[in-house]
Amino acid sequence: MKLSKTIGTYPAFTNDPVTVSLGDGVYSAEETGIARQQRDEYFRDPSDATYMRGLWSRFVGPAGAAELASRLDFRQFKKLGDIGGVPFYQAVVILSRFPHLSALLTDYDAMAIDALRRVPLLSSRELAVFDVKRDDLNLFADCDVLTMWGVDCVLSDEDIGRVVRLGKTLIIGADRRATVFRGLLTRALYSKAGTKLRTLLRGPRQPVRRHGQFRTGSYLRGLIMEHGGHIAHEWLFLDYRLLVVTPPSSLR
Repeated sequence: MKLSKTIGTYPAFTNDPVTVSLGDGVYSAEETGIARQQRDEYFRDPSDATYMRGLWSRFVGPAGAAELASRLDFRQFKKLGDIGGVPFYQAVVILSRFPHLSALLTDYDAMAIDALRRVPLLSSRELAVFDVKRDDLNLFADCDVLTMWGVDCVLSDEDIGRVVRLGKTLIIGADRRATVFRGLLTRALYSKAGTKLRTLLRGPRQPVRRHGQFRTGSYLRGLIMEHGGHIAHEWLFLDYRLLVVTPPSSLR
């Protein structure tokens, strides 16, 4: 019996005014680019100062990466591959702590990749457009550690399984339980019964878009085990569940 099929997942929703009316399901690369152009200053000013201001304004992601860097010795690795990590704030934190690492930083949003190539802090790094749902994962063949931050909610079980089966050390920064339950609450509010209640309390229903799914910790652990991964470490830190996944062949 497959472990992950015994435990449910929760849908993720957004009321982002830029993209909520454009469709349903996971954002396309174009939709993501539109949202980021509206929000991220590095599109308009690709200076290091603007980029770093954005990094520190989004405290949770960089702080989660700093926590990881304090717990995991990256000196054992040579090259980091980041999947879907624009604007790469977490990767920059790790690379600043372990300057010996080379890196391949990827995202499916070509507009954001083009903008970030103009940021001097990232100009010496290898940036590439990559869609984990479609493109060949052999792009990361020479990477010995992979990171995914908040990407799991927009990937299918099989997509995550393909990454696990690569046999690399994999670090997943997944949204923690508090965010999962916020998603559950949002789903309840936008159900038929919830709509009636909201209409009574707050007026007509506001636009909302189903965006992906949040997996519980037990579901995610079961999914990783199904595809041959071993969870070597797991921590809860602010909005992240940090998991370090190693392939069975790396165990001693």
